[in-house]
Amino acid sequence: MTAKDDRSDGDWRDARLADLELSIRTLNCLSQAGLTTVGELVRMTDAELLRTRNFGPVRLNKVKSLVCSADELAPGGETRGNRQKLDFNQVEEPLLSKLFRPVRSLRLRTRAKHALLEKKILMIGDLIQLSESDLFLRTPHIGRMSINDFRQILAEIGLSLGTTIANWPKSRDLALILESRPQSPSQQQKTNIGTFEFLEDELFAAVQMSVDSDWHPIVMRRTGWDGGEILTLKGLANHPLASDLKSTGQSINTIRYRHRMSLRSIEQKAWRMPMLERAVSLIKENAPLTAANVRNLLALHQITRSHLGFDALKSAVKTFEVEWNLICRFIGPELFLLPTAKADTIESLWTYMLDVANRRDFVKLHWIECADGRAIDFAPDIERLLSSTSSEMAWLDRERRIYWSLKRANYGRNKSLRVCRKILTAVPAVDFGELYMAVSRTNTVTDYPTREMLMGMVVAAGDFVVCDELVSRSKNFNPVVLGKNDQLVINAAKEVGTVTTFRKLRDVLLCAGCSANNAGALILASPFWTRTTDGGLKFISDEK
Repeated sequence: MTAKDDRSDGDWRDARLADLELSIRTLNCLSQAGLTTVGELVRMTDAELLRTRNFGPVRLNKVKSLVCSADELAPGGETRGNRQKLDFNQVEEPLLSKLFRPVRSLRLRTRAKHALLEKKILMIGDLIQLSESDLFLRTPHIGRMSINDFRQILAEIGLSLGTTIANWPKSRDLALILESRPQSPSQQQKTNIGTFEFLEDELFAAVQMSVDSDWHPIVMRRTGWDGGEILTLKGLANHPLASDLKSTGQSINTIRYRHRMSLRSIEQKAWRMPMLERAVSLIKENAPLTAANVRNLLALHQITRSHLGFDALKSAVKTFEVEWNLICRFIGPELFLLPTAKADTIESLWTYMLDVANRRDFVKLHWIECADGRAIDFAPDIERLLSSTSSEMAWLDRERRIYWSLKRANYGRNKSLRVCRKILTAVPAVDFGELYMAVSRTNTVTDYPTREMLMGMVVAAGDFVVCDELVSRSKNFNPVVLGKNDQLVINAAKEVGTVTTFRKLRDVLLCAGCSANNAGALILASPFWTRTTDGGLKFISDEK
């Protein structure tokens, strides 16, 4: 092994042994010897390696063969003069369509295909710019067999690895180019499947014309293309559809294999899916939106009959190779579908809005626009997200572009609603006018809502019943635990009556043990006592 140590190029030596195509037992043997990189391995002599436990001549020969392959693919051994050079600005059809072709559409091994996708190598144009040494030594799970596959497949379309492409666009510019590109010739050559009214019928027709009849229902249930819940392998194995299989353990393995083969058969047929393309186009037009809202969007436009879910749609897009050009990102607990060119900005703005909404009773959209100069351009996108989100935020006043956090309201952190719940805990019903005055004069509320906004909060909260300006408790009302100061001012009403003067109320509080300053502050800040027109105090109640 030390005979290879005289090479000058050291990039290949930094490759980890775990990234090479070695067996688990061989990797364990080398790991016990303290070897982690190719460079450390080649410095070992054959005798030193053979002294390693469970490392015999067979493993030694395999390791030697692999290191020799790495040596052949090392940058120092490549012939750079033979590399093809292209200028992206001068590339025309049909070569341009070949560069934009997705890597997942190539006939690659599953392991190699997943390795490329993990490294964000999505198109042939990205792949051919990598040299063989880059793929072999710097990409996990890419070995000699995979590189031979790359050579053969790329040679069939007149391309090769190690190609230099000048002026290759960046990811954001590339997304814009793909969105504006007309339909590629490869897509135009797809087989017409027919005309259908609903997407479920189109998907079933593709399965019916590509897969054995016995496996039609199993493929539809596993993918969710029938509009129902996507079943797991175990769920399918216990389902009556798989009753002809011998045992649960065998049926799981059989279903896994046959389902994979069925999807591969569907991909090879290259069906053209007009309804699926229409569904994707509709989602692009309404993006950004939440993944949970895709089901309702497709049903609203009568594309689906049984409310096809997002996971089933995404599986169909991948299987039939429909251009997606959207980014799926989790922001908080929800999955959002964002346009590629705007994804980063929308994500940062939405995260900032969540932070603001968790600190305020309500938020006006122009506050966010003032926070970032670019936010004004993204206001329609933010409004679209507000319309589609289901659990985080919702409109409080759409015309005035005011929204609020449902999470904050449901968890009792909305200070305006907290005051309302506190008052309805003390009295069974209250006039809405007095309720609004109590909220506006409470020092704990910093975001004072308008009368219309408070009415919207009270109605949307679900804890109250509003009838003829009278607010009362609903059956879902959760009473609030009143503090010591609240109990003092409520008990004072029993002694002085519901209508009194500031002086009398203060004297009662002084007798209860409050100091003069504390008594005055309690009266002024308490939501249970309001000022009358003649300057007196009135205990809040349902009396108008």
